[in-house]
Amino acid sequence: MTVPATEVERAVLEGRQRALAAERRRAALAWLDELARTEDDGLAERALRALGFRDASGRVVEGERVALSGAELARLVRARADAEWSHADVGPLIRRARDLVPDRYEPLGRVVELRGELPEVVLDARVAPGETIAFEVGDSYREWIVEDSVGYVGHPPPEVGARVWRVERPA
Repeated sequence: MTVPATEVERAVLEGRQRALAAERRRAALAWLDELARTEDDGLAERALRALGFRDASGRVVEGERVALSGAELARLVRARADAEWSHADVGPLIRRARDLVPDRYEPLGRVVELRGELPEVVLDARVAPGETIAFEVGDSYREWIVEDSVGYVGHPPPEVGARVWRVERPA
């Protein structure tokens, strides 16, 4: 089946727009790098407010001090943007000492290989077409709907050894 040139061009332009929008979102969150480096309470408050905790004051939410590091808070804010986590997803995470992933994430396995330019991501577990999985990617997470293989066109791709979760979509 041959795809008309206009469809190919449209797909390239749409991809470019998605990349530009993602870069803008990333630039708007550049302050998170400073939070991760400095542990500044003012930036921690900004992060907590970005996560939906409107009553945050420094590192205190609902009368309790949030013990997460600046890097952990930054990761949650990025994940909320990149993987579209809701306030309901991140709310319980600010008081956890274990994995900072939503309860709807079920551990699945790890990335064992990247093949090709896009790349195709090879996992150490089976995933059915139509399932949503989440990768650890750099300092955030990305969700991906599996087609017939786990071909990933996001940038950057997950690293070999990165954790992967099966995602239960919220009702």
